Amino acid sequence: YFGEQKTEPCSICDVCLHKKQSFSQTQRQQQVVEQLRLILKTPHNVFELQKLLPEVKKQSLEQTIAYLLSEEIIDYDLQGRL
Repeated sequence: YFGEQKTEPCSICDVCLHKKQSFSQTQRQQQVVEQLRLILKTPHNVFELQKLLPEVKKQSLEQTIAYLLSEEIIDYDLQGRL
């Protein structure tokens, strides 16, 4: 920890565990993004997306949609669908 030079990951300390958790969350988010990109080739509202992706937690789906909207990767149509 303090003053240590580059070391190999131990996979048991809180630093290594946090890195592993962050990586797996990032991987999962990327999977959700890819799923959404495929699904959103046709317009859907958020409720429909939740039904199409039941394995994705509502909060995670909403955060991913917000990210894609902020990056202008997706947008709403005139009917309020993504």
